[in-house]
Amino acid sequence: YDQEFVLFEPVFTMLAGGKNLKGMVQAGLTIPVVNADAYFGSDSFAFLNAPIFKLNIGVSYAFGKK
Repeated sequence: YDQEFVLFEPVFTMLAGGKNLKGMVQAGLTIPVVNADAYFGSDSFAFLNAPIFKLNIGVSYAFGKK
């Protein structure tokens, strides 16, 4: 069965590094704003019907930049 919901995901992104190579840290929240019960029922990491904190860490490299 299909479950539809709408999420609001504000994030903070920080980039640091040189001309071509950069490190990235991104942190934010996932907040269901429409049909929250469907979201919490389908996401196994969602608990206590609270917004979920997310953290991403990555590396970015730009090829061919002058």
